[in-house]
Amino acid sequence: MPVTLPFLMLLLDWWPLGRWAPGPLRPDGAGPPTFGFLPPAPLWREKAPLFLLAAASAPSPTPPRPAPAPWSTGYRLPFAARAANAPLSYVRYLAKTAWPLDLAFFYPFPTSLPHPLKVIATLLLLVLVSILTLRAGRRWPWLSFGWLWYLGTLVPVIGLVQVGAQARADRYTYLP
Repeated sequence: MPVTLPFLMLLLDWWPLGRWAPGPLRPDGAGPPTFGFLPPAPLWREKAPLFLLAAASAPSPTPPRPAPAPWSTGYRLPFAARAANAPLSYVRYLAKTAWPLDLAFFYPFPTSLPHPLKVIATLLLLVLVSILTLRAGRRWPWLSFGWLWYLGTLVPVIGLVQVGAQARADRYTYLP
């Protein structure tokens, strides 16, 4: 989770702090320098130490293999299974946040891949909600802020990189 900290600080700079305002004029006087949706360079520079700490706290690409947990088979799931589980986990995390019923300490990966239409529908739902919240963000910036915070903080724990035998874990939703 510390990997997301510099990005969350940049998000806080956008809203509510409003620090993404245009900088000084370009040398030719044609207007403020802009890079589209990216924050201004001074914000990136001040967050550089946080990015270094995040990089240091990120797991290495080839972590040492610890002994499997008692409930784990030690089996590495194929990337396709983990990628199919990611959008489903986003929606399940959201549902459990709104209605915390039937929580468990361990959610095992399903024994088979989910139906492709279910994965595509879930992915389309996430894209649609993202588009709607970003469009509504012009009027209600807190809505875009909250949605980006939710999506961003779950990226490192959504399961694309297999860390254990769980498909998802409720403990990851505290920060989102």
